[in-house]
Amino acid sequence: MVEGLSDSTIYMAYYTVAHFLHSDIYGKQPGIANISVAQMTDSVWEYIFALTDRVQSDIPQATLDAMRREFTYWYPVDVRVSGNDLVNNHLVFFLYIHQAIWGIRLNGHLMLNGDKMSKSTGNFLTLTSAVQKFGADATRIALADGGDGIDDCNFEETTANATILKLFELKRWMENVIQHARLLKPEEEFGQVRAAEKLETVDAIQRTGPMTFWDSLFMNDMNTLIRQTVQAYKLTNFKAALKSGFYDLTAARDSYRAATHSASIGMHHECVRSYVKSQALMVCIFAPHWADYIWREVLLKPSTIQLSRFPTPTTTTSSPNLQATSAYIKTTTARILAAHAGQQKRLSKGKGGLQFDPTQATRLTIYVATSWPPWQQRYVDLVRAARRDGGGAALLDAKSVAGMVGGAEMRRAMPFIQELKRKLEEAGDGHAGAVLDRVLGFDEAAVLGEMVPVLKATVARLGEVRVVVVDDDDEEGAVAVPQFAGSAEPGNPAIEFFNV
Repeated sequence: MVEGLSDSTIYMAYYTVAHFLHSDIYGKQPGIANISVAQMTDSVWEYIFALTDRVQSDIPQATLDAMRREFTYWYPVDVRVSGNDLVNNHLVFFLYIHQAIWGIRLNGHLMLNGDKMSKSTGNFLTLTSAVQKFGADATRIALADGGDGIDDCNFEETTANATILKLFELKRWMENVIQHARLLKPEEEFGQVRAAEKLETVDAIQRTGPMTFWDSLFMNDMNTLIRQTVQAYKLTNFKAALKSGFYDLTAARDSYRAATHSASIGMHHECVRSYVKSQALMVCIFAPHWADYIWREVLLKPSTIQLSRFPTPTTTTSSPNLQATSAYIKTTTARILAAHAGQQKRLSKGKGGLQFDPTQATRLTIYVATSWPPWQQRYVDLVRAARRDGGGAALLDAKSVAGMVGGAEMRRAMPFIQELKRKLEEAGDGHAGAVLDRVLGFDEAAVLGEMVPVLKATVARLGEVRVVVVDDDDEEGAVAVPQFAGSAEPGNPAIEFFNV
């Protein structure tokens, strides 16, 4: 008698050699080795399963070795995929029978449009039907988007439908910018060519030569996303890989397009080709047919993308300073848009107290600080001394530091110290100096200067942008600024809208 759970957890090993033993599912028709049941003794099984190196049997040695090779090719397993409802029974026995953990990962059940799949309710979709309805690539992307953790995966048909359009539009864009690229000559300017020539897309107008600020930033963003995607693939975190390698990568391209168009310089040809190549490679696991078309028909590569390796991020454009610059641009732009939208919302609700009328032409002033507030620097020095005396970031005792803070400043000092402690713990002792020195790593005023054309194109009815540097140490010739501009800190400018 065979106990059911034990049998159900070992049959995968049997499948590796089943075709040698029988050709039908009932075991009545002989397999390719023409072996009888009586010949499959315990010692033969032990040899096939690589538990012994010798065996006495009337089965030809070549056949035994072939069966053993089949088993050892598939075993030990790299991963065992199963449902989370089997943790307490099937998978426990799987561990017992296989005598080791070979990378077991749990996943939930597959839901359809947010509800449990059920034939009785009609909320049901077979894999064949999904491929017929959405195509293989869109189906695979929607499945990856549904999630791959222990929670139930949700296949959304709206996601699959949207993916079809997204892949089509992206394919058409890539065809235009690669196959119909209009490279600017040294004497030509982007704006002039855009106005003079009627092209299907202005993205086809591309520069060559030295790279600009926006080019370097985009290349760095791509390198960062490539690293994140490859790491997610290694961990089989497919939803995370889809986010960084598809959604975030196309979003980075969109930001780059908008910035270079606003600056009236257009995209760089090398950046465009690098993006198309990287995008195809990053999604080839999810959308192999689409990616192979881009690879062979658009980029004109001689062989299939399936024979290519993932791109290796270049070190020349991968920089922590550029990463900090990119994060600064995103957060600052979001703050400015939120401030403008907040006034628009108050106006639509008929509320008073508007700082400016967002329906009229506006001017934006951005106040940039070159130094940290003196009170913050005092507590940075205090934390630095406490770390030195206490033995590192992990041992920094916020309560002990609190005893050194004056009662009048407790309210603003303690949140600041707690945030410093959090950053120190995240950075580790090897990077504590950078946290305490609080160096931005980029010229904030220069970055804002690059952002001006983008902000004008992004914020409605924004006619003028002024960047004002607030320097407490420069009394001579200092620019008169409003009191609230004193809230500006390096990396966190103060902003103010006016109607003009």
